[in-house]
Amino acid sequence: SMGRTVKEAFKIASVNVTAADNLPTGGDEAKKYLLLPKDANHDVQIFPGLHVGSMDDCTAPLAMENLPASVDQFLGRNYDVQRIIEIFLKQRKRLVTICGDKGIGKTAVAIEVGKYLLHRGQFKDGVFYFSFEDEDRWDAEDVAINIAEGMKLNIPTNRVKNQLKSHL
Repeated sequence: SMGRTVKEAFKIASVNVTAADNLPTGGDEAKKYLLLPKDANHDVQIFPGLHVGSMDDCTAPLAMENLPASVDQFLGRNYDVQRIIEIFLKQRKRLVTICGDKGIGKTAVAIEVGKYLLHRGQFKDGVFYFSFEDEDRWDAEDVAINIAEGMKLNIPTNRVKNQLKSHL
């Protein structure tokens, strides 16, 4: 539905924030917003010349991806996320490795960066996440096959390493 007046649009937004499953306190969050100024006429039409009709969704389909779900609480890592996004966009990198001690949030940062880039259409061929825990048991061939399968590339196993380089 669409709010034709400021008051209607505000009510729709408030209901959506209250129902948002990605906000831990959706109902409380909605109470933080105020329609200001309080004594103003909020029954003013937003787009007075807009005719009633149907809306077509022209949103481009998302590129391929295999990103896991975001973590519920993602706080305090905005600088890290922004820095990695800059590496992708400003330095034109297509592959980034995030290193660090176990449990510091590398996976959460990688997922958030991936979702940011995916939803902004930065990589038309897709955004992919690969985890190589226990790296001692992975050899180059295993890594290449895992990536090719995850990206749904149809590459014969015996040529996967060489052809994967051309895709990256």
